[in-house]
Amino acid sequence: MIAVDDIGWFGARAFVDAAALNRREIDLAGDVRTMPEAAEILTEALSRPIAFTQTPIEQVRQYSKETALMLEWFDRVGYSADIAGLEREFGRALTKLPTGHVAWRPLPDSRRARMKAVRLLEYGGQLVFNDVPTPTIARDEILVKIKSTAVNHLDLVKAAGTADRYFRSTCVDTWS
Repeated sequence: MIAVDDIGWFGARAFVDAAALNRREIDLAGDVRTMPEAAEILTEALSRPIAFTQTPIEQVRQYSKETALMLEWFDRVGYSADIAGLEREFGRALTKLPTGHVAWRPLPDSRRARMKAVRLLEYGGQLVFNDVPTPTIARDEILVKIKSTAVNHLDLVKAAGTADRYFRSTCVDTWS
């Protein structure tokens, strides 16, 4: 397992230390967990059962021969990342899947992070870009951190207050 933050850090490092890292192959991982172990951790964290069910390889192969080959390689060869060695060499603690219910408990409001948001507060109004508190989640919910996103063109149509004209002009010919 490897966290997106760790991938980004190593990617940036490849540019910053290009001479030192040129032609090196580095296996990245932050944690070594089986999918059943990850399901157990999530079961404890969310206080509800999370089950891992493996899809039969022949079913995967029907969907994608390449994905089946990759999964078979994982079973046969796998990765051999030296997590402790990576942490020593690069001086960075890599992200581990947290265990224990306390690790997943939401932060109190005073310690909660803020996030960027683009919001449409009223039809025909302006899109507003600002900081907002990161949402508090219930015990049976998860919060997904998005690294990048975009505004959908339909959001811009709504913001302009022209959704009715947009849909009338683009859909009437198709539906009539």
